[in-house]
Amino acid sequence: MVAIFVIFLAGYLRSKNDDDFIGAFAVSSYACLVIGLLFWIIDFLDGIAFGFIVGISIISTAMLLFDKRGQ
Repeated sequence: MVAIFVIFLAGYLRSKNDDDFIGAFAVSSYACLVIGLLFWIIDFLDGIAFGFIVGISIISTAMLLFDKRGQ
């Protein structure tokens, strides 16, 4: 899951002209949440790791909501 997170993070940062790390963090955590949910449903991922992924997604959502770049 860490590798998936890093791949999405690097891909988003390289596709944008500006350095929007908070947006890249949010996109990669949402992608890991979806993939982690699928892995958790098929019992390929345990509950503690999935809880950690959900926590990171909540943190990235809060960071995205409090970001002042778009205003």
